[in-house]
Amino acid sequence: MDYVSRCVKDTVTTYKTSNPFEIASQKGIIITESPLGETLGFYMMRRRTQFITLNSDMNHHIKRFVCAHELGHAIEYPLCNTSFLRKTTLTSINKIEVQANKFATLLLAFNHNFEPWMTKRHFLQLCGIPIEMERFI
Repeated sequence: MDYVSRCVKDTVTTYKTSNPFEIASQKGIIITESPLGETLGFYMMRRRTQFITLNSDMNHHIKRFVCAHELGHAIEYPLCNTSFLRKTTLTSINKIEVQANKFATLLLAFNHNFEPWMTKRHFLQLCGIPIEMERFI
């Protein structure tokens, strides 16, 4: 099991949920929403307080994925403020962004079973995960 998969498993085991909003709440991470234009969200730590800011103009499924992505940053690299996640960087090649995408995908898929008759796209759709994350399934 790789680092990101272990982080997801440990997170779900510790917080007894795979809901990124519930996990953030239990961890004391403050989630705010603002109209951010092309920016989907970002994570930062200020004075030992963690913040996730989400674009208020997104639909619920994208907001859930972005929250899970930013939660990945908060868990994997809590002291590292991340640059803004933009719509065009969902498929980023940056290591930290790739890890956060994988974290989000595995977290949102955690309580779902990939059935033999499913395509990856169908499974992602069922889990509310963007199809760009297909490589993590």
